Amino acid sequence: MKDRAYGKDYVDKIDEETEALKRQLAAQQALAAEAQSYINTDSADLIAAGAIIGEDGVIQNYDALVEQWVAEYNAAVDAWNNSEQEDADAERFEDAEQLFEDRMQMIEDYEDALQTMADAEAEIEELRNQMSENALEKITYTHELNLEVNERDVEFLDYLQDKYDGILDQQDELFSSLIQEASEYESNFAALQQAYDDLVADF
Repeated sequence: MKDRAYGKDYVDKIDEETEALKRQLAAQQALAAEAQSYINTDSADLIAAGAIIGEDGVIQNYDALVEQWVAEYNAAVDAWNNSEQEDADAERFEDAEQLFEDRMQMIEDYEDALQTMADAEAEIEELRNQMSENALEKITYTHELNLEVNERDVEFLDYLQDKYDGILDQQDELFSSLIQEASEYESNFAALQQAYDDLVADF
């Protein structure tokens, strides 16, 4: 899990998530392209059947169009009922029935494609937002990590400085002690020299 990672591992987890998001994005983009292809085909067929489609893809004369198709179908039913119901009459009725079913299916397929496109576009936007958030998180985390590392460097340098200062203090104390000992030795030597000189003078 990313929350349990730290440092480079955490950054790697962000990159892994981003790569997964890229794959999802590619899949949604392919789905949107496929839906757009269906929309183009279905809209052309609907327009040929009398539909008026706006820039937003909505069938503007939906109610009137369906009402017209229902009226045509009902007329075919009436014609069948009032006919001799021979083979030719049956064929005309079946053709009219099939045409009505095809038209209604065409509307259903078109609306399904529109919904698929809308869902895919919403998912694409969400994925892009997540990728942007990951990119920002990576930049922010890396910056904070660098600051943390710099702070640790400063702390370590301070530690080294303290150790160095301590060594210098010890050296100063040792040097002062040596000087003191040398001074005491010199004084003692001078005293012995004077005593020797006094003794020689007595002879």
